Amino acid sequence: MKKTLQLVITLSIFITNMVFASDEIVAIVNDEPITGYELQERKNLLSTLENIKFNNSKQEQEFANKILDKLIEEKLINQHAASMEIEISEKQVDSAIHTLEKRNNMLRGEMKTRIQQQDLSFDSYQEHIKAELTKSNIFSMIFSDIDVSTSEIDNVVSIANINDFKFTAWVFSSKNNTLADYKKMQKLRPQLSGCDKVQLDKKPFLEFADSRKITNMTKPLSNKTKSMLVDTDKGQVSDVYQDNGQFKLLVTCDKSLITSEDHLKNIKVNITDKKASRQVLLFLKGLYKRADITRF
Repeated sequence: MKKTLQLVITLSIFITNMVFASDEIVAIVNDEPITGYELQERKNLLSTLENIKFNNSKQEQEFANKILDKLIEEKLINQHAASMEIEISEKQVDSAIHTLEKRNNMLRGEMKTRIQQQDLSFDSYQEHIKAELTKSNIFSMIFSDIDVSTSEIDNVVSIANINDFKFTAWVFSSKNNTLADYKKMQKLRPQLSGCDKVQLDKKPFLEFADSRKITNMTKPLSNKTKSMLVDTDKGQVSDVYQDNGQFKLLVTCDKSLITSEDHLKNIKVNITDKKASRQVLLFLKGLYKRADITRF
């Protein structure tokens, strides 16, 4: 009898401690509390949905800390949304959940059933979806203000590699690798100022250099020559460079970027994504900077 009574008392104390822990405030965000219950429910929900297993208590605590970070961020975003009179309706939440059900080949209402069958909180799941919709709305407003200029696209295009170009060029290579040959190549350079002025008929280089016409179809090309092709504009002559034991000069006769509308669209999308990421980070940084956050 004493053992039974002791067990009842022990269980009562344990249950009381559990209730106290769930009601305990774990953080305050601008006077709005986050309770241990909210944290535990969301932790259980996401660890199950994402199929996360914990090998030890340290891993579980680290995950709990990440969930608390997420809840704090949600509070900040929800508070900002309220100040801008942005509200997500129950109908929007239901619609988003139904969309997820369809993606996972579920019937309407099946998500709720599955979550509850695993002893998880569907209310917590709805709060999670609502927070994601709120975040999406605010971020969409940030993205709508992002503009990509033509010069930004051109800057990306300008650092393309030689495989992105269609070109015709002449390469002049010294027959020997002496200082005298280097000087001769330097003297040759002014005579090659543009393909229209390349005096191939007079062949002023014949005694000390060979010439070779190359195009984007020419294989193979050394990495150094590829690099010089990228850096030398149409109608221009490169500096004398050393490659494979020879001094060389490059004259770019024709050069154009092989681009398509889809390629340019992809460049614009990539630039937009990078700008959006920076804007979102600045937005979140501003929320945290202005907030009064206390963790317990």
